[in-house]
Order: sequence, then structure tokens, then C-alpha cells
Amino acid sequence: MYQFRPLVIVLAFLLGASLVCPLSATVVARDVRVEPGGAVLSPVNVTIRASVEIIPSGATTFSETHTLVLFTTLTDPRWVVTVTVDGREAAVFSREVSRVFINGYLLSYPTTRDVAVRVLLEGKVDPSLAGGNAILLEWEELNAQGEVVTGSGFQVTRNVQPSPAARTPAETPPGYTHPVPTPVGIPFPVWIAIGAFCLVVFGSVTRRRG
Repeated sequence: MYQFRPLVIVLAFLLGASLVCPLSATVVARDVRVEPGGAVLSPVNVTIRASVEIIPSGATTFSETHTLVLFTTLTDPRWVVTVTVDGREAAVFSREVSRVFINGYLLSYPTTRDVAVRVLLEGKVDPSLAGGNAILLEWEELNAQGEVVTGSGFQVTRNVQPSPAARTPAETPPGYTHPVPTPVGIPFPVWIAIGAFCLVVFGSVTRRRG
């Protein structure tokens, strides 16, 4: 009967390790809205609203030693992140950075509780991304070593179209010269008036001499 003791010890060790090692949760996007809508964006202000559901895969809804990371490529980002438990607000915080870290402690509850994260993000599309893709919202789960948990990544992206180019002055065709304005002559009636005045003066001078 003792020949099975090593096998029993190994199985007991593996079972204990599975109970001790934290399992990653499943982070699911339930509702994501982008304003303005459409698959293509111009370099304008953007608002993203997202509802993220935490589905437990272990003894708790989320491992206390793990971290949920939110990220965006929008410039001047403004985040409002709300953790809800059973539909009630449990934690609310705001940030003005491109990357937000949510400690696992805020998301770790017994599996009988419903845990979710509401995200409100405002920012501007970076003009330098014109012609490419902008990551409006991204999240990943990191383990205790800071490594990305496989399959936890999620992205909301949009194509960025270039802004309308500013109009430039029309180029002068080769060999073309601008016309030189001609002097404007004195209207004909003015010459008549000047000639009449000269005749009157000449006549008065002649009478004085006579």
C-alpha cells in the first residue's frame, strides 16, 4: 500500500497549488459607446463610455494581486472610473493620464457578488495619427509579476482621417507675367474745361495790352 504514497503526495501538492495560485478573471465589455460615431474619426474631441463586467474564474471575482490597466492614445485624456458591486458604487476616481491602474483589491469580492467597472473617457484624437489607427480605449489584466494575462486584452480602435489641408495661394504658371497697370488719363471733359480757362485768361491779357 505504501507504493502509492509518492503519487498521493504529488496529487495533494498539485491540488493545493491550484487552490493557492490566483486564477485570472474574465473581463468582458458589455456596452461600449463612442461619440462621435462611425468607423472613421477626424482629429476632434471624443467621448467613450464603457461598461466592463468582471466574471470570476477562481475563488474570488478578481485576484487581489492582479491589476486591471486602462489605456488610451487620446491626448488630454480625462477619466472617470467607477467600480460597482451589485449595482452600487463601491469606488470612484478620476485621472488625467494615458494609463490608469485599478488595484485588484478594489475588484476582489466573493463570487456571489456582481462586480463591474464603468468607464467615462474624454480626449482628443492626436493629429499625428492621421491615416492610421487610434486606440481609444484598451484594457489588460496584469499578474503579480506585471505580465499581461493571456486573453485579457481588449481594444476599441478607430481609423483617423487627415484634416482638410489648408488652402495655399495659386502658383503663377511658368512664363506668365502680371500685367502692368496703365496710367489713367484725364477724362475728356476735363481737358475741355482746362482749354476754356486758358482761352479766357489769354483773352483778358490781350485786352489789357490793347
